[in-house]
Amino acid sequence: MNDEVNQLATTDFTDEELGKLGLSEHPFTDHAGDAYLYNDSQIEMTSNIIMEYLTNPTTTIILTGEEGVGKTTYLRKVLRLGYQQYQFCTLRARQDSNFLDIENKIKQRWVVPPSNERSVVDLSIENYVITYLREHTHAVLIIDDADFLDTATLDRLFTLKHRIALACPSGLGLILAGENDLKLKISELEDTNPACTQVYQINVRPLSREQTSKYINHRLTTAGLEGEILFDESQIDENYKVSEGNIRLIHQHAVDYLKSQFEEENSFDAELDQHIIIRKRKPRIPLVLITIIALLGFGLYVNHRQKIEKEKEIAISIPKQKELAQEQALSPLAQEANTSITNKTPSLPVPNLYTDILENSENNKANSNVEVIEKGVQGMDIAALKNLEEKLQEVVEDPTLVEEKSEETSLITEQENKKVIKTKLKKDKPSHGTEWLLGLNESSYTLQVVATKESSQLEKLIKKEQLSRDYAYFPKPVKDATYYVLVIGNFKSREEAINSVDKLPENLRKNNPWPVKLDSVQTYLK
Repeated sequence: MNDEVNQLATTDFTDEELGKLGLSEHPFTDHAGDAYLYNDSQIEMTSNIIMEYLTNPTTTIILTGEEGVGKTTYLRKVLRLGYQQYQFCTLRARQDSNFLDIENKIKQRWVVPPSNERSVVDLSIENYVITYLREHTHAVLIIDDADFLDTATLDRLFTLKHRIALACPSGLGLILAGENDLKLKISELEDTNPACTQVYQINVRPLSREQTSKYINHRLTTAGLEGEILFDESQIDENYKVSEGNIRLIHQHAVDYLKSQFEEENSFDAELDQHIIIRKRKPRIPLVLITIIALLGFGLYVNHRQKIEKEKEIAISIPKQKELAQEQALSPLAQEANTSITNKTPSLPVPNLYTDILENSENNKANSNVEVIEKGVQGMDIAALKNLEEKLQEVVEDPTLVEEKSEETSLITEQENKKVIKTKLKKDKPSHGTEWLLGLNESSYTLQVVATKESSQLEKLIKKEQLSRDYAYFPKPVKDATYYVLVIGNFKSREEAINSVDKLPENLRKNNPWPVKLDSVQTYLK
């Protein structure tokens, strides 16, 4: 109602959010421009009745209904329909408003110029309005939130209208709008003021479910939405269930729903965890390393056994008094090198190492390799055993040789290395990459399925679901991190994208994919 209507604060949208929704302005402000005024056959009929009764000099129009149901909307429609025919004076009552406030507003809006015959200041409010009506017919006073007025003020208003009707043929039009308390206050005055009985009462009711659907679509279309669906039938049902057709509650629920769409965009990790669980492999001791250690231990074990057998032969041929000295005899390897035990010590004098490794190893393949090695070592002479011992010592002292040896002798490790190389080559390179996305029409839509900080997780998901065409993932910076976003499909409209969700594999639908415009995706790739 002109500048008298205080706009209620509503949750605002940023320009970026409006662009993503396909809107040019906020569709659900409580007091938007006249273009947003909703109209249907029922509202049109009620508005015409109000306009007809405005010409009755004795009847007062009363609009009542619960808060937010749309009483102010009716008043705005009256202003729009009759601005050329009527002289309107509008005001919104407050809890402390009284009749003096109404007088001041009337004199401020309806100006009576002074003349030689009269002094405007000395005129009562009744004579002031009568003087104004002699030069300006069809004056209408509209008071919103009139339930705040006390009974004394209401009594004086009805009396003023009645006396003006007796003096002027056109009379003073009066419209009072308020909550249901207004009806109770007027009924209390009926016994003392006959003018209070001459009223036409309109009870403003909430919108029906059908009206709610048309109202939301009317608001979105007026805000610039073209050919897209932001609220499907299930969402309209949910809105009507919550709001029960109350216009103000319709706005609140609609804004909350639209805002929730942008909150989902930022919950990347939570969305991914709903249907992807990737367990890290536990670290395992390389099979080749176990084999090398087993080989080393077995060689030492064979050397130790030969030493024991040699000591037994010496013990038989040498007298008992020299038995203790013979226990310190040279090992076969030391004898071959012609070096005394005091000058040379075996490289790894740990005879129980082989036994410990066999007891602790859980790898059956290593055990089988040891059996083969055992047969080969038993056929070696002393020189060959010494040469083997020196090579094993070099392997233990230089870990890089272990790695080189493992690459030459282990087929399993070679295959794993090939997998690692392939994974590195595939990293950040899906079947359809950024080139595919940049080549699509920026006005089209795609479905955002999931996002994660690890691109390898998306590779696993793509492989698991056997995706082969019309998909891509791309890096998207979010604050201090980079997420990889998986999108599927190329659709001409938002509605087509939404309808295609049911065609996705069940495991991808769990994440509630939602449509995004390709121009917003392409901004992260340029």
